[in-house]
Amino acid sequence: MKERDNIHKKIEQARIALGLSQREMAEKLGVGRTTYLNYETGKTSLFSKTHLLMSDFLTIPPEEMLSDDKKEDNLLKDYDDQARILREALQEKDEKLRECEENLLSATRTIKALNEEIEEQKGTIRSLNKTNEYLLTQLSKK
Repeated sequence: MKERDNIHKKIEQARIALGLSQREMAEKLGVGRTTYLNYETGKTSLFSKTHLLMSDFLTIPPEEMLSDDKKEDNLLKDYDDQARILREALQEKDEKLRECEENLLSATRTIKALNEEIEEQKGTIRSLNKTNEYLLTQLSKK
């Protein structure tokens, strides 16, 4: 009965984690609330069809529901792997962000240099316009 107790605890914990009441879970399985309660408490053994339905709804693999093995180690390993993957992704994003910041800084410098060059060219154009005006006035006097 110890194995059944563990299975039934898993079912109850998973249902609660999903935020489902016993009545809601029973409706999803297509059984009465009392029938579901008997499954959860171990008064009624699970039939294979019901077992598979529960497995789907609770997102617990069928073999894990029946297993008495400790899955905490695997869960911790999965979390460690996920944390490592997230750290690597974050580092990659940070590198891309730094690269974008460097590109932005370079583009800003280029724009500033071009603006300075434009201002210089505007000064040259003003000077040439004044020279042209002077020459036109000189030509018109002759």
